[in-house]
Amino acid sequence: MTHEDDLPAEVRRQDEEDELQIAAQLAELRKEEHVPAARRRWSDLSKRTRMLLITAAVADGALRVAALIDIQRRPASQIRGRKGMWAAAVALVSSAGVVPVSYFVFGQRREPRPRSGRPMRTGAGTTGFLPE
Repeated sequence: MTHEDDLPAEVRRQDEEDELQIAAQLAELRKEEHVPAARRRWSDLSKRTRMLLITAAVADGALRVAALIDIQRRPASQIRGRKGMWAAAVALVSSAGVVPVSYFVFGQRREPRPRSGRPMRTGAGTTGFLPE
Protein backbone atom coordinates (compact mmCIF):
# COMPACT_ATOMS: atom_id res chain seq x y z
CA MET A 1 0.00 0.00 0.00
CA THR A 2 1.45 3.39 -1.01
CA HIS A 3 1.17 6.74 0.63
CA GLU A 4 -1.11 7.96 -2.20
CA ASP A 5 -3.67 5.28 -1.39
CA ASP A 6 -4.12 6.85 2.07
CA LEU A 7 -5.06 10.24 0.53
CA PRO A 8 -8.66 11.15 -0.14
CA ALA A 9 -9.77 10.95 -3.79
CA GLU A 10 -10.18 14.73 -4.04
CA VAL A 11 -6.54 15.34 -3.00
CA ARG A 12 -5.24 12.71 -5.43
CA ARG A 13 -7.25 14.28 -8.28
CA GLN A 14 -5.89 17.73 -7.42
CA ASP A 15 -2.29 16.37 -7.38
CA GLU A 16 -2.81 14.78 -10.81
CA GLU A 17 -4.19 18.05 -12.20
CA ASP A 18 -1.22 19.96 -10.77
CA GLU A 19 1.24 17.49 -12.31
CA LEU A 20 -0.47 17.76 -15.70
CA GLN A 21 -0.40 21.55 -15.49
CA ILE A 22 3.31 21.55 -14.64
CA ALA A 23 4.04 19.10 -17.48
CA ALA A 24 2.14 21.36 -19.92
CA GLN A 25 4.09 24.41 -18.74
CA LEU A 26 7.39 22.57 -19.16
CA ALA A 27 6.40 21.45 -22.67
CA GLU A 28 5.54 25.05 -23.57
CA LEU A 29 8.91 26.27 -22.28
CA ARG A 30 10.71 23.62 -24.32
CA LYS A 31 8.85 24.72 -27.45
CA GLU A 32 9.88 28.34 -26.89
CA GLU A 33 13.53 27.35 -26.47
CA HIS A 34 13.63 25.43 -29.74
CA VAL A 35 11.76 27.83 -31.97
CA PRO A 36 13.96 28.24 -35.07
CA ALA A 37 14.69 31.74 -36.26
CA ALA A 38 12.32 32.91 -38.95
CA ARG A 39 13.77 32.21 -42.36
CA ARG A 40 14.12 35.23 -44.57
CA ARG A 41 13.27 34.99 -48.21
CA TRP A 42 15.26 36.63 -50.99
CA SER A 43 12.38 39.01 -51.64
CA ASP A 44 12.41 40.07 -47.96
CA LEU A 45 16.00 41.34 -48.22
CA SER A 46 16.69 44.94 -49.09
CA LYS A 47 18.12 45.74 -52.50
CA ARG A 48 21.42 46.75 -50.88
CA THR A 49 21.69 43.44 -49.03
CA ARG A 50 20.91 41.49 -52.19
CA MET A 51 23.62 43.39 -54.11
CA LEU A 52 26.15 42.75 -51.33
CA LEU A 53 25.36 39.03 -51.36
CA ILE A 54 25.64 38.83 -55.15
CA THR A 55 28.94 40.74 -55.11
CA ALA A 56 30.36 38.48 -52.39
CA ALA A 57 29.28 35.35 -54.27
CA VAL A 58 30.85 36.56 -57.53
CA ALA A 59 34.09 37.49 -55.77
CA ASP A 60 34.21 34.12 -54.00
CA GLY A 61 33.60 32.29 -57.27
CA ALA A 62 36.28 34.28 -59.09
CA LEU A 63 38.82 33.63 -56.32
CA ARG A 64 38.04 29.90 -56.40
CA VAL A 65 38.41 29.67 -60.18
CA ALA A 66 41.67 31.66 -60.13
CA ALA A 67 43.09 29.48 -57.34
CA LEU A 68 42.08 26.23 -59.08
CA ILE A 69 43.62 27.36 -62.38
CA ASP A 70 46.83 28.36 -60.57
CA ILE A 71 46.96 25.01 -58.74
CA GLN A 72 46.53 23.14 -62.02
CA ARG A 73 49.19 25.12 -63.89
CA ARG A 74 51.79 25.50 -61.12
CA PRO A 75 54.32 22.66 -60.68
CA ALA A 76 53.96 20.71 -57.43
CA SER A 77 57.45 21.85 -56.39
CA GLN A 78 56.16 25.42 -56.20
CA ILE A 79 53.23 24.58 -53.91
CA ARG A 80 53.44 24.07 -50.17
CA GLY A 81 51.59 20.87 -49.37
CA ARG A 82 49.87 18.55 -51.81
CA LYS A 83 48.17 19.97 -54.88
CA GLY A 84 45.19 17.67 -54.40
CA MET A 85 44.69 18.87 -50.83
CA TRP A 86 44.69 22.52 -51.91
CA ALA A 87 42.38 21.82 -54.85
CA ALA A 88 39.90 19.94 -52.66
CA ALA A 89 39.94 22.64 -50.00
CA VAL A 90 39.46 25.45 -52.52
CA ALA A 91 36.69 23.61 -54.36
CA LEU A 92 34.76 22.08 -51.46
CA VAL A 93 35.17 24.18 -48.33
CA SER A 94 32.63 26.96 -48.01
CA SER A 95 34.75 29.78 -46.66
CA ALA A 96 33.57 33.08 -48.18
CA GLY A 97 36.88 33.41 -50.03
CA VAL A 98 39.18 32.62 -47.10
CA VAL A 99 40.56 29.33 -48.49
CA PRO A 100 41.46 30.70 -51.96
CA VAL A 101 43.13 33.74 -50.39
CA SER A 102 44.97 31.42 -47.98
CA TYR A 103 46.25 29.43 -50.95
CA PHE A 104 47.58 32.55 -52.65
CA VAL A 105 49.21 33.79 -49.43
CA PHE A 106 50.47 30.56 -47.84
CA GLY A 107 50.21 27.79 -50.44
CA GLN A 108 52.56 29.08 -53.10
CA ARG A 109 56.31 28.86 -52.81
CA ARG A 110 57.82 32.15 -53.85
CA GLU A 111 61.05 32.31 -55.77
CA PRO A 112 63.60 34.38 -53.89
CA ARG A 113 63.61 37.94 -55.09
CA PRO A 114 66.90 39.33 -56.32
CA ARG A 115 68.57 41.52 -53.76
CA SER A 116 68.82 45.17 -54.57
CA GLY A 117 72.22 46.47 -55.55
CA ARG A 118 74.26 46.94 -58.66
CA PRO A 119 74.63 44.10 -61.15
CA MET A 120 77.94 42.24 -61.29
CA ARG A 121 79.48 39.68 -63.57
CA THR A 122 79.93 36.31 -61.89
CA GLY A 123 81.52 34.57 -64.83
CA ALA A 124 80.26 32.58 -67.80
CA GLY A 125 77.97 35.45 -68.73
CA THR A 126 75.72 35.24 -65.65
CA THR A 127 74.76 38.26 -63.66
CA GLY A 128 74.43 38.59 -59.89
CA PHE A 129 74.07 41.55 -57.56
CA LEU A 130 76.63 43.29 -55.41
CA PRO A 131 75.42 44.93 -52.21
CA GLU A 132 75.35 48.69 -52.35
